[in-house]
Amino acid sequence: MNRVSQIDRLYPLGDYRNIRFSDTINDIPDKLAMDGKFMAAIRYLQMVEIEITYRRYGQLMGQVGTVKLEEAMKILEDLRVETMGIIKAAIEDKGE
Repeated sequence: MNRVSQIDRLYPLGDYRNIRFSDTINDIPDKLAMDGKFMAAIRYLQMVEIEITYRRYGQLMGQVGTVKLEEAMKILEDLRVETMGIIKAAIEDKGE
């Protein structure tokens, strides 16, 4: 039976606002799941990835939170197009 490693982190943003980030790794083969060092490394990587995501969120909010709504929307739209291009290229590289 393959296993799963999941981490979920809730960050308070103040004023009764929160943001939640999750990371799940599915289908870990039993042979690896029974290796304590491997699983500890996987969990640590998940924690680091979530912390990076939270910091990137802070950077993004700093970038769009200080400009007018129209400019913020333009920035976010451009970032969405750029990110979708990265995802599309990755999918195409994998032959799917």
